[in-house]
Amino acid sequence: MIETVDAAIGIGGSLAGILAASLYAFYRSRNNAASELKKVEIVKIGAALKMRLEELDSQCISYAAVQGIVIEQGKTFKTENSPMEGVILQTSLVEHKSKRTNGVWSDVKKVLMENLESVPFALSDPDSPGHLMMVTEPTDANRLLDDLEVTHHEFAPRQTSVLESGLDRLFGEVCRGYEKSEKMLAVGTGLLGIGEIILEDGKLKLRPPHTDGLKYYLTTMSKTQLVKLFRTQAMMLKVVSIIFGIVASGMVTYALWRVTKRYLDRQRSQRELEEIRQNTLRCRTRSNVNGDSAEEDQCVVCLDNPREVVTLDCGHISMCSDCAQALPEPRCPVCRVPIQRFLPVYRP
Repeated sequence: MIETVDAAIGIGGSLAGILAASLYAFYRSRNNAASELKKVEIVKIGAALKMRLEELDSQCISYAAVQGIVIEQGKTFKTENSPMEGVILQTSLVEHKSKRTNGVWSDVKKVLMENLESVPFALSDPDSPGHLMMVTEPTDANRLLDDLEVTHHEFAPRQTSVLESGLDRLFGEVCRGYEKSEKMLAVGTGLLGIGEIILEDGKLKLRPPHTDGLKYYLTTMSKTQLVKLFRTQAMMLKVVSIIFGIVASGMVTYALWRVTKRYLDRQRSQRELEEIRQNTLRCRTRSNVNGDSAEEDQCVVCLDNPREVVTLDCGHISMCSDCAQALPEPRCPVCRVPIQRFLPVYRP
């Protein structure tokens, strides 16, 4: 039982420590991202930006932010469910089931189809509509999928007969229906892009940054809102990581206290047992009882010496002091209960 408790405390403390370290790493990542975003420069699409890039040898700004309106570059996505036109379309089909596991029914989702498509598009500054910035690799950007607008959402229940429904329940798996959804980045949406800005073939382009540690963002949020979001997430992760760190420290401290207490208890028990043994040896010599003990009074281990110690907490009187000292583990030989300490048997 003691070993089980110690193992549980050790495993719990280890898991809490690992979780605290992981959450702290996420906190550092979010906090660093917020710091990088706060420092990033916001540039304006237009002739001035082109001239600035032309003066640079690399014709590149490694990390900057730009705001603009989504402008299609030819083809757009259109759906039957919405009059809206878009440049990014995400569609999904999810099957909803009820499944019986160990007699308990639970809801299960299975993604049958998920598709993400994009067509070329650019960002335009409302103040300079003649100047565009092409957006490359938009589906690789962070935050973009979170900001897509829902253009269609439908749940279609599955139509089944009574017989089919009964068989499904018998086999423990019932299909409840199918969920269809469409999301789109519509033409005309205001977008913030953060990444690497280059001038290529006379065209402004926004693409993922090539510098390690910098991330590519496309979002409908402003820069201030994005920084605030990351700061809030970082603070929450920090608080939770501290809580788990305190839990881990408490469990480790408690485990060390248990080990230390058990060690000190064993040392005290050994000292007490040695004193009992020395006293019983003198008593044996004076009374000359070695080998002359009644059978019912003999040690259950060696069957020779008299029973000389009481085992606590069970209270059995079953061993001589020699056998008590030689026990491989502190357990009563009668009931197998762990021995907390020994007391001498006082004989009149």
